[in-house]
Amino acid sequence: MPIIPIGLYFFKNRKNTGQFFIFLYLTLSLAWDLIVNPITIYYTKTEFLGYRIFTIIEYSLCTLFLYKIINNSLFRKLISIASIGLIIFSFFDLVNTNSRTFDSTPTGIVCILIILYSIYYLFEKIRTPDTLFLYSTSNFWIVVALVIFFSGTFFINIFSQSNFTNPKFKATFSAIISVFNILKIFMFSIAFLIKPEKAKPKKAIPIL
Repeated sequence: MPIIPIGLYFFKNRKNTGQFFIFLYLTLSLAWDLIVNPITIYYTKTEFLGYRIFTIIEYSLCTLFLYKIINNSLFRKLISIASIGLIIFSFFDLVNTNSRTFDSTPTGIVCILIILYSIYYLFEKIRTPDTLFLYSTSNFWIVVALVIFFSGTFFINIFSQSNFTNPKFKATFSAIISVFNILKIFMFSIAFLIKPEKAKPKKAIPIL
């Protein structure tokens, strides 16, 4: 399968750049759609349990990527605290709400957090004197893809919990998610074609 040599390439050449987490994210997204979701639906008679689990996986892998490329040590600690809080809240939400409904609240929080982390990374890079052509770096394209994807799907995810059973809404949901997924994969592809930047030592950068 083509995924095997591609995976070996990323493991060998990009495992220390953080981009390997994005490759895992794309691989698991495909596996979830083709394998895990059908199995989950077969045994639980609902598609939402699979969505809820993948929400945490998606957040974890995207956050690991951003955590690795952000320099500021204080902000990295804030990411760790926010991530622990999100995981606890998501577990609480799963236990205390109907698992046969869309997890709009955890998904909305995931979107907001990923957008905030991404914007901070761009802010941090803009303030770095040696960053002349930010758009020529692979991390830039990945971060912009994350901002566009999670911004574009935020509102449709928020309204999904109470409207997902509506066939028209579900069709709209699928169309919007598909469009932004295509944009995300396209921008990831651009990033993967760019030679990865060499890892630099982490240094604390003031937030203000």
